Amino acid sequence: MKCFTKLIILLTLSGVVSGECTNCHRCVDDTCRDPSRNRCYCEYGCKPGYYGHICKKYCPEQCDTCGRQYGLLGDPTYEICYKCKDGYHNGSSTNCLCPINCQKCTSIAQCTLCYRGWYGTKCESSCSPNCKDQTCRKSDGMCTNGCITEAFIGEYCNDCRRGLYGDNCHLSCSSNCMDNTCSKSDGLCIYGCSSPSFVGDDCNNCRIGFYGDNCDASCPPNCKDNVCTKTSGQCKYGCKSDKFDGIECNVCKTGFHGKECNLECPNNCKLINCSRLTGECTQECTETKVDANSTALIVGWIFGGCCFTLTVVLVSYICHLRRHAATTESERNVGHNENQATYVNSEVEIVTVRPEQANTYEDLNKRTYGETSVYSDLQ
Repeated sequence: MKCFTKLIILLTLSGVVSGECTNCHRCVDDTCRDPSRNRCYCEYGCKPGYYGHICKKYCPEQCDTCGRQYGLLGDPTYEICYKCKDGYHNGSSTNCLCPINCQKCTSIAQCTLCYRGWYGTKCESSCSPNCKDQTCRKSDGMCTNGCITEAFIGEYCNDCRRGLYGDNCHLSCSSNCMDNTCSKSDGLCIYGCSSPSFVGDDCNNCRIGFYGDNCDASCPPNCKDNVCTKTSGQCKYGCKSDKFDGIECNVCKTGFHGKECNLECPNNCKLINCSRLTGECTQECTETKVDANSTALIVGWIFGGCCFTLTVVLVSYICHLRRHAATTESERNVGHNENQATYVNSEVEIVTVRPEQANTYEDLNKRTYGETSVYSDLQ
């Protein structure tokens, strides 16, 4: 009785119950047979992860399919992987792990298949993020399915199409860049500007003295440093002189006129406004008001003029009198030379002088006393 019971238990463990195989769910196609030998087995092998004649044993963790290896000379048996799971290899190490990012390998140093997005001998390099489907060739990383968008170009999809820049090639280069080409990282024009009118690393500024979309319009001539804004042409730093006014420095400040706005308008212009070209009052004139200082100045000029005129007249009159006196004296001397002259000396002594000696005496007397000689005529 005991032997019969043991036989029933063995048949149950072997998958045989009432002459039929059971527990075939680990067999491929759930099929097991040959109950005539009182021992079932999986006709088409085991499902992944199992081994044994009825597939009741578990493979090691890294194995997809495995079996039992029998040792030589009575050595104990051990499991062996016929096919490793992804990430493992049939090596001598206990875990047989493949390198990180490696889906299949033959050793820890050689991958045969990388996970998506990686390439290299050990799958150590990442594909370009711009590769379509994150797929690239294992040997060199070249994008095998092309680029994710048309903005990217090149075998590795790391360059932008002409005219674009940025990490995602979504920004436009300046239209003033030569050949519409700029650096992918910062948008600076690689080959310079398309026209000498533009300046700057990105060719978005006008050269000094010009403004406008094409930098072909001249800044107002009175802008400080000849610099104006690119869009409007307004003087960027103000006017070159404090006599100019306006956002374009094309008008004179109140009270001034002229090309350089350096001439003062007439004081009698209303609000001191006058034409920049002619200096004429642009509005009606105001009544002239003379203050105390102006009055004093005018009086001073008049008084000074009068004094100067009077002085000139007096000097002229005195000179005239002297010339007249000298003429009269000469005439008298000529008359007395014809008569006898009597000279009165310091002792009031009367001396008789002959006519022929008169001229000699007169000459001597003039040389001695000049115009102040004193002599008298004797009658």
